[in-house]
Amino acid sequence: MFLSADLYSVFIFFEIMSFTSYVWVAFDGRRESLRAANTYLAVAVIGGLVMLMGLFLLHDLLGTLEMDAL
Repeated sequence: MFLSADLYSVFIFFEIMSFTSYVWVAFDGRRESLRAANTYLAVAVIGGLVMLMGLFLLHDLLGTLEMDAL
């Protein structure tokens, strides 16, 4: 986050991290692991959508997502 120029980059990193974490959880291949991975993916997608909605609202309110301007 400290190396990002704007909050959009943070969001993209968060989403990439979420999908790669899904693979780590599901890697075992057991039924419990796959169920946990699906639950994790659902929570990550919902969290990502809420974060994206917050970014839209912040951009609408302030007109920018750049860290320096915020």
